[in-house]
Amino acid sequence: MSPGWRVPPRPRRRPESGERRRERPRPTPPGDERYATLHWGLSRHRARELALVLEARDVEFDLRREFSGWRLLAPEEEAERARAELAAYHSENMGGGRPQPLPDTGAAPVVPALLVCLLVPFHVLATRPWPRWGVYPHELYAAGQADSGAMLTGEAFRALTALTLHGDAAHLLGNVVVGAVFAALLCRRAGTGPGMLALVLSGMLGNLLNAWMRGPGHLSIGFSTAVFGAAGLLGALGFWGGHRSPMASVAAGLGLLGLLGVGGERTDLGAHVFGFAAGLALGAGLGWLLTRLGRPGPAVDGWLTVCAVALPVWAWFVALG
Repeated sequence: MSPGWRVPPRPRRRPESGERRRERPRPTPPGDERYATLHWGLSRHRARELALVLEARDVEFDLRREFSGWRLLAPEEEAERARAELAAYHSENMGGGRPQPLPDTGAAPVVPALLVCLLVPFHVLATRPWPRWGVYPHELYAAGQADSGAMLTGEAFRALTALTLHGDAAHLLGNVVVGAVFAALLCRRAGTGPGMLALVLSGMLGNLLNAWMRGPGHLSIGFSTAVFGAAGLLGALGFWGGHRSPMASVAAGLGLLGLLGVGGERTDLGAHVFGFAAGLALGAGLGWLLTRLGRPGPAVDGWLTVCAVALPVWAWFVALG
């Protein structure tokens, strides 16, 4: 059992006094009887937790492992009761008070750190002329920078391409070092796929909001929008993780924004602020999903990681197409 998995606690709901507990139901292999899906794409931890809930209430169920994760089913005549028991469990354990803690996955930080470090070879390639293909650095930067006027007239892909461009080696090094650390922390909490996809989306949304607020004529580049999006994501997930209050999580992220995001002549404060705000919003939604549905299985996690990498690649194909 990996360090990130913990056996879920017994459900808080207990049989009423005087009710005799029957033998624990076991998963019934599907036959001619029709089954209804209760949940699908569950992680192993979440599937076991919900199975324990149904076992405690003597509800017949079936668990099946699929490519996208685990599927929880119940016979059609038991499906309504099963949904009611699961709804009661959610309401009792998550609805009225503080959410259940979201434990660390224990995942190694190598994959998210390496993905962020891909910005280094891309910078090397982007700052060299390629006359054979007719690609030159000034043209590449003109096609990919976050030009607010172009973005407001339909070129939204620039919100992604701008994340991969940097003005110089110092700008790149700072974003890669801090970004790799934040990405590793984020993926340890949310999982590699959800964490990396949320990181990229927070940077994209931050650039779009910055362009909308600034209006035509503003130019920006750099991964720092996504870095501060990661700060917002970590702040929001800190609340769902049960380690601190919501205000303390936000205050920690704002402290980081004040420490790293307002200095320097070329600092785009708007991109940092909007990246952080986008991270907070996405982190709140992501934490809500993870605490209720569990982390995705390996297959879904892998596909989400591929999507996180494919989004900026697709944006560059559009920019250069």
